[in-house]
Parts: sequence; C-alpha cells; structure tokens
Amino acid sequence: MNNLFILILLQIVGFAVIFIVLVRKINKSQNYKSIVDKVKNELNSIMVELNHTTEQHIGLIEDKIKSLSKILSNADKKINILKRETEKHEVSSKVYDKILINNKENIVLNPVNNEKIEININDRALKLFNEGFSSEIIAGKLGITVGEVDLIISLKNRR
Repeated sequence: MNNLFILILLQIVGFAVIFIVLVRKINKSQNYKSIVDKVKNELNSIMVELNHTTEQHIGLIEDKIKSLSKILSNADKKINILKRETEKHEVSSKVYDKILINNKENIVLNPVNNEKIEININDRALKLFNEGFSSEIIAGKLGITVGEVDLIISLKNRR
C-alpha cells in the first residue's frame, strides 16, 4: 500500500507541476496578447498621426503650387508685354534711324508713297513747331506722319 500511496502521491505532484507549468504558459500567452494589442494600438495611433500630418503637408504643397502658378502666369503676362514693347521700340528705332539717315541727306520719304522729298522738312517742321503749331497740323502741312514730326522734334530737343 505504501507503494500505491507513493505512486498516487507522485502522480498528484506530477499533475500539480504540469498544472503550474500550463498556468504559467497561459499567463505568458495572455501577456503576449496584451503586449501585441498595445503595440497594435500604438501603431494605429501613429498611423493616424502620420495620415493627418501628411494631409496637412499636402494641403500646404497645393497652396504653394497655386501661388507659384499665379506668379508664373503674371510673369508670362509681363514677358508678353515686354516683347510687345520691345517690338514697338525696334520699329520706332528703325524709323528713327531712317529719319536720321535721310535727314543727313536732306531727304525725307513721304510715308504714303515713299517718294523722296528733296526739301529739308526738318527745318520746316521745327519752324512750325516753334511757331506753336501742333504735331498733327505740322504733319498735315508737310505731308508726313505725326510720329515723324514727333521724332524730328525729339531729335532737336536731344541736341
């Protein structure tokens, strides 16, 4: 009977050890689950923050793109205006040079038919201007354009 009692006691102790080991494993596995859950929650909150920050930055970038587009549009408009003004300046420079060359030879071209007029129109234009006539009246009397009259007057004022 002693042997039987010892055998039963050993079995009870064995079951107790197995029970304790299993309880510890179960507790550890529950701890791992709670740790994993905590990590998952933390990662989710980090993802939410990242998404929110990303949306803010995207909004800022879109605003900057809009303002840069407006600036580029204004720059394009100013470039076009500058091109037109440059073209006008080139045309007026050509007319100015043409008048200077022709004035040296005492020849003025009639803008209507490009005939050479052998009279010194500059002196006549300046004389009429000094007498108080307007550019339009001088142009009509001399048969030249108002722009040419203005150029002749500005040339005289430069000297």
